[in-house]
This record gives sequence, structure tokens and C-alpha cells, in this order.
Amino acid sequence: MSPKNPTQLAVDAVKNAIWAAYEDAVEAGTLPSGAPDRFDISEPREKGWGDLAANFALVWAGVLNVERGKIAQEVASRIRLGGTIGNIQVAGPGFVNVELGNDW
Repeated sequence: MSPKNPTQLAVDAVKNAIWAAYEDAVEAGTLPSGAPDRFDISEPREKGWGDLAANFALVWAGVLNVERGKIAQEVASRIRLGGTIGNIQVAGPGFVNVELGNDW
């Protein structure tokens, strides 16, 4: 079995952080359960937008019947910074941009 490339490792770490933050929001009652487990994390079109961009809020909005900006803000505010994730920023319309941490 060959090791994953560094970009895939970063994507996996960000995806895990998003899921953990979403589960925290569900537990706190600020978002409903039932989000699909499929969403994209990729390099943003513009380098100034961070290292990775996630579209989970766009994908989940229709399923959860919650405005995509609220989903993005609730999840982003609960993501723990440090290690892989250096900074996180909600960008319109419902994207979340991620800067990888210095350790990465």
C-alpha cells in the first residue's frame, strides 16, 4: 500500500475537522443532523483565498434546509485551529477557505 500524498493528507485532515465541528454544532443544537458525507475540498481558484476551499455549506444547505452562510459560519467557528489548520475564513457564497498551519 503506497502512502498518500501530502495534499491528500491535508484534505483528509481538513475534512475530519469539518466533520468534528459539524457534529459539535449538531450536539449544541445550532444545526440539524442529516448532512450528507460528500462535499469537495480543493485548491481555490485564487491563491489569495487560502490553501484549500471547502463547499460543504453549499452541498448541505438544501438537505438541512438551512441557509448556506449560517452553515458555513457555524461549522467554521467550531473548527479548532492549530496543527494542520492555521486559519479559516467563510467566503461567499458558502465556501470556507482554509490556510494550512505552519506545521504543515
